[in-house]
Amino acid sequence: MDKRTVFFSGKARPIEGITVEKLYGILTVGVEVDMETGVILAGDCTLSTDVANSFFSRIVTGYNLSKGIDPLLETIRHRYHGEVVKALGAALRSIYRDFNNYKRAQQMIKK
Repeated sequence: MDKRTVFFSGKARPIEGITVEKLYGILTVGVEVDMETGVILAGDCTLSTDVANSFFSRIVTGYNLSKGIDPLLETIRHRYHGEVVKALGAALRSIYRDFNNYKRAQQMIKK
């Protein structure tokens, strides 16, 4: 077990009436992050098709959260043209907030 990695999840309400909303009610995004580097090692979400989930995973995997969330959100806005793009952004912003809170808490513990 790699104790350097932490799992974060974020959720957001998708547009009413689309498949994700009908299937799950809410979009959930999960990522595994190497806390020493800030790099996302794996990512998944509750999109309705395998190709969309795979595409999302390829976009987020390898991204370094230590560089901020805006470059990742910009990449998603340019490359993902599905109906849940705003919900993906909201869920990722939540993950980024939790990532930073976790880092701060760990720094406080080390002091």
